[in-house]
Amino acid sequence: MTGISLKSEFIGFEHRPNFLVSTDEQRLQQVLLNFQSNALKFTPHGGEITITCELIEDSSDHGMIKVSVKDTGCGIKLED
Repeated sequence: MTGISLKSEFIGFEHRPNFLVSTDEQRLQQVLLNFQSNALKFTPHGGEITITCELIEDSSDHGMIKVSVKDTGCGIKLED
């Protein structure tokens, strides 16, 4: 690696260790690879990348998984 710290967090999965995700596997994989690639590309040596997966449940037996990427890179300008 390039001297970058990579961390992962899983939130809300404590009470739902077994769950099923219905998605287009190839598209999800591409999106996650793009997130990771961009974070690595723009995070300087000594920086940090955190990937978080959060289980968001609703009142039914369904829910969503929110994936976020936080890094110490340069970011995107507000005007972009």
